Amino acid sequence: MADDLDNWLSSGGAQAPQPQQGDPVDAWLQSGGASEASQEAPPAAQSVPRPWYDKAIDYVPGLASSIHTASGTAASGIAGVRDIWGLLHGQSLADVDQSGQNYIRANTYEPAPGTPGAVAVKAGESNWNPLNWPGLATAKVGQGVNKMTGSTMAGPITEGILNFGM
Repeated sequence: MADDLDNWLSSGGAQAPQPQQGDPVDAWLQSGGASEASQEAPPAAQSVPRPWYDKAIDYVPGLASSIHTASGTAASGIAGVRDIWGLLHGQSLADVDQSGQNYIRANTYEPAPGTPGAVAVKAGESNWNPLNWPGLATAKVGQGVNKMTGSTMAGPITEGILNFGM
């Protein structure tokens, strides 16, 4: 079965494929970006149904929490590399920070609200979770160092050293 691309390739590129009826991206590309489609607001995001196995993960709290943690850690590492790249190429610190936060938010698995997996993730991130207490303590120490020194850099550096030491 041949499609538009196959027909175009077999013609040696002599005849440009025509956009399919109702495809706004092809119409915009065909017009060289000058059509009204380039000035219209993008359509509202539509909810894509989640596959059954993705839904099933939400109901296994340990698995949902583990995937949330793993995907968040991976997204943070990738965002850090992207942020360094952005800084090296002249982007402002505020732009790089916002870009990194958006990347982490978009690429961290979040279980559906109200499911056992969502409860497990919320409990894992809670300040009442004893596993989070050392990090909370180092953050308080960092805030105290900032207040004592009047510097905004001394606290995060102290916090980083203490976290690394743990």
